[in-house]
Amino acid sequence: MRWSRFFKTASQTRATLSASHSQCTDLGQDRYEPSVPVLVRLLDFRRPATEREKRGYYIHMQSIYPAVEALEEIGKNALPAVLEVIKSDSSSATARDNAVSVWMEIYKYESPKGVALLRQEAENATDHASKKSLNWAVSKALTWCNPPDEEKCKAAASVAH
Repeated sequence: MRWSRFFKTASQTRATLSASHSQCTDLGQDRYEPSVPVLVRLLDFRRPATEREKRGYYIHMQSIYPAVEALEEIGKNALPAVLEVIKSDSSSATARDNAVSVWMEIYKYESPKGVALLRQEAENATDHASKKSLNWAVSKALTWCNPPDEEKCKAAASVAH
């Protein structure tokens, strides 16, 4: 299989990706769902700067967090794993922030729904740590709402379901 070698090395070390970060992008473009567990563990992996970026030129044709872009491409089927990153208190702040970004990018055309689903998860959380992380995610998600949807997003964030 095309990706079997990648998974053998990527699951062993994050350093593999510094030489092959474009493979994350390829996984997303292929919408390769079996990669989701690996990709969510890489939400805080920052690709090395390009030579142009090192000289101060920033042309953002690609994300500095390749797993973010890949998970966004994979779409809604990545959401359960992304949600686990948001809920987990063992996730880094960068991973959690990027997970909210992925969540809201997947819901970019229905951002109030994205916020409402996070709010619902927060209300249904049974442990304090998850509830706290999810409430933070709801607040963070509001910053990702499209301007025409801001009021609907705020309402979705505050309404108990």
